[in-house]
Amino acid sequence: MARILINALNLSIGGGKNILDNYITELSNADLTDTYYILTPNFKVYSSYSKDKLNVIDIESIFKSNVFFIGLYFFKFPKLLKKYKIDLVFNFGDIVIPTSFSQIYFFDWPYAVYSEEYVWRKMSVKDYVIRKTKIFLINRYANKAVLTIAQTQNIATRLIKKFKNQNVTIIPTPVGIDLSSNKEFYSLDLDKNKKYFFYPASYSTHKNFEVVLDLLKLIKEEKMPFVLVLTLDFDVASEFLEKIKSANLNNVINLGKVDLKLMPSLYEQVDALFFPSLLETYGLPYIEAMAFEKPILASNLDFAHAICDDMAFYFDPFDTKSMLNVMTHYDDDKKDLETRISKGKLKVSTIPNWKEVFN
Repeated sequence: MARILINALNLSIGGGKNILDNYITELSNADLTDTYYILTPNFKVYSSYSKDKLNVIDIESIFKSNVFFIGLYFFKFPKLLKKYKIDLVFNFGDIVIPTSFSQIYFFDWPYAVYSEEYVWRKMSVKDYVIRKTKIFLINRYANKAVLTIAQTQNIATRLIKKFKNQNVTIIPTPVGIDLSSNKEFYSLDLDKNKKYFFYPASYSTHKNFEVVLDLLKLIKEEKMPFVLVLTLDFDVASEFLEKIKSANLNNVINLGKVDLKLMPSLYEQVDALFFPSLLETYGLPYIEAMAFEKPILASNLDFAHAICDDMAFYFDPFDTKSMLNVMTHYDDDKKDLETRISKGKLKVSTIPNWKEVFN
């Protein structure tokens, strides 16, 4: 029987957390023959999943810091592999673990395969140095992975081209929220005379919130009945939220961090998904919107096309007038809108569910 180490330390927010929550649930419900040791971003939250042959383990907090990732990969991991006599590593981390042990690498860090200028500008020096160092290490140790999992053909192609990694397979990520009728409800208290656009994203550079702020100002200037519904952590995005307050913008609702159980009711109440992100390896909200039969308004960039194809309405993510134009006219042609939504619903039905992906 194998002893398997799962590195899920980085899966703390957004789509990554969604993946971890569903994966560890499947793992805890499975009849295990191998023994698993799993590292999570929050030991207290996930420790209850421990059972026979499934061990949620913890490490010193210093090794969880993004600044100290060198210590994690070159000092702590070798000790863990020796301590638990590991046979196989299943790595959800940003970079490949530099080890001779067999390793499956789940790729979910888009910075590694995007060198486009718009991705890297306006980034802090610290973030720039950390990310470039990680890319250097991925390039150096990519051949350590016996298998790399990508979520789309677009990312698989970029991985193969940049890192000459030929051992890449594609496994799309399923909808990670409950689609059944038995769900918790969160009332947005909507105004029927307004349209509500949902942007479920954490506050990060690549989520394009600087342009979102300019869009909100334009919506106000043009007196459009549009409202953006956001899910920003009040502490993490405090500076951005203060700018909204200072500009006296009342066309935005920020819900804070939202429990996944509430997401279905939110999708049902909003008019459309608005997703101006500049960088994704996948983009779970696209799939969620398809599942809930909502129109998708997305950045005109390759990662969005890889998922949405002709099911979305595209705008220039650097141009607020382009964004506003799509928000204004996406539903002009009702028949075309229904066709796109129907195609999205069909696409979701072809994606394997979490149990199939886990297996």
